[in-house]
Amino acid sequence: LIQRLRPRVEKDGGFFVQGRFDDLDNPEPFAAWVDAAEQLIEQFIDRCDEVELAIIMKAINQFMEVSDLHALATMMPLLGDLMNLTPQPPTGRFQFSVAFGSFLRAVAHPERPIVWFLDHVHAADA
Repeated sequence: LIQRLRPRVEKDGGFFVQGRFDDLDNPEPFAAWVDAAEQLIEQFIDRCDEVELAIIMKAINQFMEVSDLHALATMMPLLGDLMNLTPQPPTGRFQFSVAFGSFLRAVAHPERPIVWFLDHVHAADA
């Protein structure tokens, strides 16, 4: 049902990503968030021209701490490849959460809205 939104979102210049929490198949914390973020990065690479991609990368660099970027690269290899980052494990208990919030603020923009769908959220803490 949710897939019916995708064409409309993309037609209007937006990005549609989804992640699914599944306590049996993927017990990794944040797995659904990471899957959706990797989809978003893939869409940026596939759909944005060089100028728009450079604008997105500049926003990421401006809004994020360097240590947070490297921590995200640990769980999001595509981000690490795109931004030429060396993965480094998070240094604090909540660093990934804070870094991920900063990432979302950096990439979201009125000209490129993002529909972020998470399925089976009830299994997120399983």
